[in-house]
Amino acid sequence: MMGLIYDETVIMHIERENFESGANIKSQDLMLRPRLFHKVIAHNILPKNRHFDEVIFIDLCFIDCIIRRMPINFHTL
Repeated sequence: MMGLIYDETVIMHIERENFESGANIKSQDLMLRPRLFHKVIAHNILPKNRHFDEVIFIDLCFIDCIIRRMPINFHTL
């Protein structure tokens, strides 16, 4: 996950263009494909103790890697 620029990645995967740096992201802010990936990640890969609607940094990293078809090494996490 080296080289991931958070703000650029967020802008690439959300539907709105006026993203403020550091703003909280909700699942409904994502476009359809990233939203579906987030649902799978939040429920199966990284289960949470908080709201499933909340998109955290690691979720966004996984979504970006899946969309770009980059390998994910779970052993190093």
